[in-house]
Amino acid sequence: MAFNEAIGTRDITLVYLILNYGTHATSELQTAIVKDQIHMIQTLIQYGVDPNASVHLAKSMLNEGSLIFSEKYGATLENIPREQLHLKDYVKENGRLIRLC
Repeated sequence: MAFNEAIGTRDITLVYLILNYGTHATSELQTAIVKDQIHMIQTLIQYGVDPNASVHLAKSMLNEGSLIFSEKYGATLENIPREQLHLKDYVKENGRLIRLC
């Protein structure tokens, strides 16, 4: 079963099992926001998913519960430049940031 499907089942035991295998869960955090599953959002953030990864989606969906929870765990709700939120998507060449994807 794919991790996104596990999020959709609301089966927290299955989600814990998958997380314990070292899955990178940023996209699953977005799935939990779309499905408005605050408990799954909490679980994923507590397992180390960056709470800032969900802010833009939660804002666009007007998901106040997700925003409040993300902020509680350290997300910044103000507008942050993309290059500060997604460092891995950029390289620095000749003093300038270049977006990779």
